[in-house]
Amino acid sequence: MAAFNTSLPLNQQNFVIPNTGGATIALNNVGTAGAQVIGPDQSRKSISFGNPNASVTLYVYQTVDINGNALNPSVGSPGGAWPIFAGAILTWTGDIQGAWGAFAASGSTNGLSVLSSRS
Repeated sequence: MAAFNTSLPLNQQNFVIPNTGGATIALNNVGTAGAQVIGPDQSRKSISFGNPNASVTLYVYQTVDINGNALNPSVGSPGGAWPIFAGAILTWTGDIQGAWGAFAASGSTNGLSVLSSRS
C-alpha cells in the first residue's frame, strides 16, 4: 500500500492578526514621499501593516527615534524604515505607541492596511 502525505505545504506568509477592535486604517495614496499614516496612541499594544500591492515594496517607520529625533527615511536613504514586500504583513508589539509613517519604493497610489490594537 502506498503511503500518502496529507500534510499541507508551509505557507511562507504565516502571521497572527491581533484582535484590533475595529481600529483599521485603509490607505490608497502611499507614494514615494514619507508621510504619517497613524498617530500616536499610548494604549496601543500592537500594530500590523499589510501591503496589498501586487509588486511594490512599502516601507514603514516610527516618526521619532529612540533619542526623540525625527526620522525621515526615503527611497534613497531608507535607514530607520522597515520593508514590507508585496503581499506581506508586518506586526510589531512592544514600544510602538508613537506615530508611524510610510512610503513606497515607486508609484503614488499604493495601498496600505494598518491594524492597531489596544488588547
